[in-house]
Amino acid sequence: MTPVRQQYLRIKNQFPNTIVMFRLGDFYETFDDDAKTVASVCNIVLTGRDMGTGPRVPLAGVPYHAVESYLAKLIQAGHKVAIVEQTGDVVNGLMPRQVAQNVTPKGFDLPMQGKASFSPSRATTPSEWYLRLVRDLVMTRSRFQE
Repeated sequence: MTPVRQQYLRIKNQFPNTIVMFRLGDFYETFDDDAKTVASVCNIVLTGRDMGTGPRVPLAGVPYHAVESYLAKLIQAGHKVAIVEQTGDVVNGLMPRQVAQNVTPKGFDLPMQGKASFSPSRATTPSEWYLRLVRDLVMTRSRFQE
């Protein structure tokens, strides 16, 4: 099993009922059952990746710059999503990563910046609520990445 796979599984074990979007370079990758769910809900290709010994692992990924639109689809479908970011320089051949955001249909929090929780402004329809959630995520993510 590759070190990246081990790192992913450690994080996934902390969020068993949550889709883990794992940053690998310019993409957020999902694996295993998460990948199958993301591929189905977001209408993207399900592929596979060699992660060491054993069969190829199911994989579905989205470009980092477009993640908000995919998040909106997942949240609208009722899924919880953990966004895992690369958090530093390579150490012993592995990029450190940790959960930067937990997003649910009720709002989101930013574990890397404390436990602040956010909920979209009052909305009158479910569609408006999701649009406001995505807007708040975009604004928060841009502040986080500065």
